[in-house]
Amino acid sequence: MSSVNVAFAGVDIQRYLGLAEHNPVLDPKIGPDNSAPNRSLYNNGAGQPDFSNNSQPSPDDVKQEGYGDCYFDSTLAALAQQHPDQLKNMIHDNGNGTFTVTFPHQKDNGAGNLWGLFGDDYHDVKITVSDKDLPSNGTSSSDGTAKWPEVMEAAYAKLRGGYDAIGNGGNPTDAMAALTGKSADYYSPKDGAGKIEQALKDGKLVTISTPESDGDQAGMEAGKNPHGLVGGHAYTVTGVCTGPDGKKYLELRNPWGFDHPQNIPLDQVNDGSIAEVEIGNA
Repeated sequence: MSSVNVAFAGVDIQRYLGLAEHNPVLDPKIGPDNSAPNRSLYNNGAGQPDFSNNSQPSPDDVKQEGYGDCYFDSTLAALAQQHPDQLKNMIHDNGNGTFTVTFPHQKDNGAGNLWGLFGDDYHDVKITVSDKDLPSNGTSSSDGTAKWPEVMEAAYAKLRGGYDAIGNGGNPTDAMAALTGKSADYYSPKDGAGKIEQALKDGKLVTISTPESDGDQAGMEAGKNPHGLVGGHAYTVTGVCTGPDGKKYLELRNPWGFDHPQNIPLDQVNDGSIAEVEIGNA
């Protein structure tokens, strides 16, 4: 994409190699856990996938577990923060132990449109999931109560072709487009830093991704970037604050639900600790 300058072209390679793929729990099992049929989607006794924050989705509900889909979970948390009602309305209770998730305005240039020959084809995609689709090591909530993150991950896995397709790294911009049906773009830290604060004010989704821990990036030590960032990982940008020194800082949330990094001075995002900034419309 043109937003990434030539000097930062390495980001494009990383994206194809699975940018933002850090997996906190090494588990070879990929796929639904059909051995645990009693893990019901119904969690609060009212036939709803529990929303723990006053009946609304909350970023803190999202906790990445055994799959390398931090790119999806960081985006899911961003949508929960910026547009909780929009996220909640994506999930429909079918009243029979299943839920249908609607992914709006998805691009589908298949054979019916001769693979896009007559222009791009878009339509809503509805994915139905049951408790059989929930893996034992999938996304959960930080306090273990809210089930909606599991519902969303299971639906996204079906949308993309299975947990194997989503659980080994990916790009936040792809997740943004899937969740909102709208455009998303990525930027080098230099080009993206100045866009973050306004993007959050405009209700957009904002994440950042870190480079792989190859030992060559600025300030890396013991597999971590400066500012307490983990290499090859994606974070939700939850805000921009002003510190006691008068400088502006990025506030970040780790999709693991713990080990959140320290706030990062906006004037230091180009120090090699961040690979790119992702911004999506919603």
